[in-house]
Amino acid sequence: IIIYYMMGTLQVRLKKWTCFLFSSIGFFYSCITPSASGGQPAQIYYMKRRDIPIPVSTLVLMVVTITYKAVLVLTGLAMLAFGQSFIRTYLTDIMPVFYLGIALNVICVAILAVLVFHTSLAESMLSRGLALLEKLHLLRHKESRREKLASGMEKYRETAAYFKTHKHVVLNVLSITFAQRFALFLSTYFVYRSFGLQDFSALTVMLLQAAISISVDMLPLPGGMGISEKLFLTIFLPVFGEKLLLSGMVLSRGLSYYTQLLLCALLTLVAAATAAFAASPALREKLLGLWRRLWGDRGLARQLQTARFAQALAMGLRSGMPLEEALTLAGGLRDNTPAANARCGDCLARLEQGEELSGALSASGVMPAVACRMLALGQRSGAGDTAMEEVARRLDQESAEALERKVGQVEPALVLATSLLVGVILLSVMLPLLRIMTAIG
Repeated sequence: IIIYYMMGTLQVRLKKWTCFLFSSIGFFYSCITPSASGGQPAQIYYMKRRDIPIPVSTLVLMVVTITYKAVLVLTGLAMLAFGQSFIRTYLTDIMPVFYLGIALNVICVAILAVLVFHTSLAESMLSRGLALLEKLHLLRHKESRREKLASGMEKYRETAAYFKTHKHVVLNVLSITFAQRFALFLSTYFVYRSFGLQDFSALTVMLLQAAISISVDMLPLPGGMGISEKLFLTIFLPVFGEKLLLSGMVLSRGLSYYTQLLLCALLTLVAAATAAFAASPALREKLLGLWRRLWGDRGLARQLQTARFAQALAMGLRSGMPLEEALTLAGGLRDNTPAANARCGDCLARLEQGEELSGALSASGVMPAVACRMLALGQRSGAGDTAMEEVARRLDQESAEALERKVGQVEPALVLATSLLVGVILLSVMLPLLRIMTAIG
């Protein structure tokens, strides 16, 4: 949602599904790299493949990172300012890690904010870094590279200037991030209530979960694995009690981290396959050719092709184009499927033998029999062009309705399949963790 919103404010039009893939890629690579350092580079790479300029994607993701960490910083500072009794009650055993997490997040936010809004400093750092790489002979000296850097920094300055003059965009992103982060923290409270417990409020449970995120977010551990579980077992002991603590940790961590990690891993594979499909014309043509041979001339695909063919033929006849030429051009708009090409060739051969258009279309199977009878009636009454337009309109309406019905069938199936997948992933994560924790205990 945040990437979609920010790109929209910059007039970069993307589908929500594409932005969801970008977010999934970022989450996956952040989880498997120390200090979540791999998420943004991976997102920039995939955004570049979608023709989003690197300076724009870099600045957008930096703002996203700033707001993400600013939520943790503001929460931590609020706890320090107004929740000393809360800290003494629940966080005494993790105080050093908690303070370290706040300090590291403050430093990170400050550095990123300077780079976003102090563009001359960012340009100077990039120029010096490039000069150092050339001096160490890791890169060859090229003026074209420096020209690209200058051009990219110009786009970077423009985007930074936009955010400076549109501070409400950053504030909106901060608000959305607050809602997202605390919705995730709230999952631990749902786990808590699922055990029939109710002594602690939702705010207390969310703040405890926030304290864990603040503590581990900047540590050089992929996804905070290990330390997050340890902190949970330490500070949630009074909340869940000794008997339910391990089960609460497994459920909470499984829902908020491991399930997301596996889902994002699957979506990252989808994105990688899509990128490979788009980058390789030969692979794309082979896969499309296979699809055309197997399913390109069946069901809904054939119905859509027939409607497109009828519209093109009606337009050609209305313009006074010779019948054979109009039929050839209309046939060229169909997908290059062998069966469809054979039907069009058979129809042309029948026309050359002197058959009427309606009879040739019906006998060759190019158009449905009902549509061909309607066309025949129109031709006999001297209104063949008008009849063909009406046939095209009806076929288009029927194909649109068929497509809508198909979508209506697919959506519930996708919801069911996704629910089953989430359940399988959750079980695959929790059961091994339960066995491990039981063995440790």
